[in-house]
Amino acid sequence: MSIKPDKNPIRPSIGIGILLWALATSASASADGPVPSPWEHSLWENASPVMQSYVCHYADRAPSWCERLQAAAKTYGIDEAEVFGPVASPDDLRWLDLLENGDPRDLSRDDIAFIHQRAKVGKDPQAMEILGYLYSQGLGVERDFAESYLWYGQALLAGEHHVRENMDAVWTLLVHSDRVKADQLARQFSLPENGQNPAIK
Repeated sequence: MSIKPDKNPIRPSIGIGILLWALATSASASADGPVPSPWEHSLWENASPVMQSYVCHYADRAPSWCERLQAAAKTYGIDEAEVFGPVASPDDLRWLDLLENGDPRDLSRDDIAFIHQRAKVGKDPQAMEILGYLYSQGLGVERDFAESYLWYGQALLAGEHHVRENMDAVWTLLVHSDRVKADQLARQFSLPENGQNPAIK
């Protein structure tokens, strides 16, 4: 017995139906009035509250039923931050912008200070890894292999296990006097058990 492939493997789905409905609705909207939200379709009445809340939170043009959902959330004491997480702070938005658009060869002193703050105060493993890279390359800071080793080590302790290769590469570049300092740091890295991270100085 063999299974024959369908002659027409493409079948219309609910998603395509909603998309076509949204296009038809926006095309038929009058030029004078606002274009209704594509999420107004009655199918959304049966969606889960989490899905409805997601649409209300992220849609460019929220549907009218969002007001009813928000009133119900207030009545039952549901905080949207519990569902979607907290709204990003200005520092978080700046960090995301720096990660996406920053060029390590063109970082300002303010950017370097911000990365240090994220690493020291925020205990951000990505910031620690970036500092390890910046110190190893001398980008925006004076080249310092011991400092690079320190930051790569902190990133390793914070869970960024892929930096081990970078730590080993930096170790080979250290001069003897720096190796003594780095060796002390290495002992510090092997001390923590159970994921404990020594205080960052």
